[in-house]
Amino acid sequence: MLKFVKSSLIGSLLIAPATVLLAGKPALAVGFSATCTDVHYINGMLYATCKTGKGDTNFAAIRLGDLLANDNGALNWRQDGGFASSCYGIRIEHNRRLKATCPRIDGSESYMDIDLDEKINNLGGNLVEHDIPE
Repeated sequence: MLKFVKSSLIGSLLIAPATVLLAGKPALAVGFSATCTDVHYINGMLYATCKTGKGDTNFAAIRLGDLLANDNGALNWRQDGGFASSCYGIRIEHNRRLKATCPRIDGSESYMDIDLDEKINNLGGNLVEHDIPE
């Protein structure tokens, strides 16, 4: 299903299930994993090689450590979350799932994972976040 959305900054957008079209050209791939490869996590940063929409690729990065929080053993999207300061064994699987072991307040631990495609997108070869609560 396609839907038109009006924006005061960029006019009308045509929203398709997997892509936003701006002036007839792909601008935003919803869910970065469809257009990015070699995804990995190092010291709070998410790195990937992403298609630009112009036939080439870009080595992209985003500070993922600031976008997720450890909420009593659960990974949740939140600005300035700082999950990496308490979770360990952090890794990426299947180009889109972040997995980690995170402690709970009671001292136990939980093995958590979160789908990064929920809030990370590819915009012209760059990794960008969207709709992350404060």
